[in-house]
Amino acid sequence: MIEVFLFSINRNNSILTFLSNVSNENIRKSIELMKKFFGSGHVDMEKILSIYQDQGHYTVPIHELLRSVIFGDNIYYSPTNSEIINLFDVRHHNPNEHFILLILIALLDDYSKNSRNQGFVLIKEVYSYLQGIGFTVTQIDSVLNFAYSKKIFETSQKGDILDAENSELQIRATNLAIFHLRFFTDSFTYIDSIIIDTPIFDDKFRAKILDTMKIKERLERATIFKEYLDSKWNEIQLKPNYFDWVLISSALQKNIDVITSKINDKEIN
Repeated sequence: MIEVFLFSINRNNSILTFLSNVSNENIRKSIELMKKFFGSGHVDMEKILSIYQDQGHYTVPIHELLRSVIFGDNIYYSPTNSEIINLFDVRHHNPNEHFILLILIALLDDYSKNSRNQGFVLIKEVYSYLQGIGFTVTQIDSVLNFAYSKKIFETSQKGDILDAENSELQIRATNLAIFHLRFFTDSFTYIDSIIIDTPIFDDKFRAKILDTMKIKERLERATIFKEYLDSKWNEIQLKPNYFDWVLISSALQKNIDVITSKINDKEIN
C-alpha cells in the first residue's frame, strides 16, 4: 500500500496539496493524515491492491483520501476526531449561523489573496463587518472562538486563548481555512459526510434527510441538504461582499450530477 500511495503522490499533485493544506503545512500532521488513509475502514484496500496487482499501478483519487481523513476509524463523521471542519454547524439556535463561518473565512481569504496587510484583518473590523450584515456580537464571539480552536485563523498575538477584547488584535486565515472554503464546499464527498452532523431548522427537510449507506440515496440526500441551505440563504437575506452561497450551491449540484451520471452509466454497462 505504501508503494501505491507514493505512486499516487507522483501522479496526482492534488494529494500533496491536500496533505499540505489540511495539516497547515505541518509535516508531522501530514504523516498522521497518511496513516489515517492506511488504517481507514472507508478505503477499499482489497480493491486498490487488486487493481495494483492486475495493472501494475493505482492512483488514489482525492475523494478516497478525503473520506479516510474525514471518518478515520468512525462510521460517521466526528467533529472531535477529524481535522475536517463542519463549516455549516451552528453554535446557537439560528439558521443564519449555517453561513457565518463561511463568511468569516471568505472575508479573511479576500485579504490573503489580495495581499492586503499581509492577510491580517483587525478583529474590530471583523466584528463591524459581521454585525453589519446581521450577526449578533454573541454569535461573532462564538464563531471566532470556535474558529480559533480549529486553527481556522492565526493571530498577531500568540497564545492558546483568543483575546477578542483587544481591539488591535489582527487575525489571518490559515491554509486549512482557505482550503475548506475553496475545495470542500462544493464537494459531494465533503457534504455527504457532514450532513448528519448539521442541525436542520426545518421539519420538512429534516424528515427527508435519511441515515443511509446507499450511494444513490446519499446523492439524493446531498441534493436535499443543498436545497435546505438554499432555502435558508434566501430566507435570511444575507448580503455579504465576499461570499455568495448561490455560486457554491450551483457548483455543488454540478458535482452531485456528475457522480450520479457516472453511477448510472456503470449500471447500464
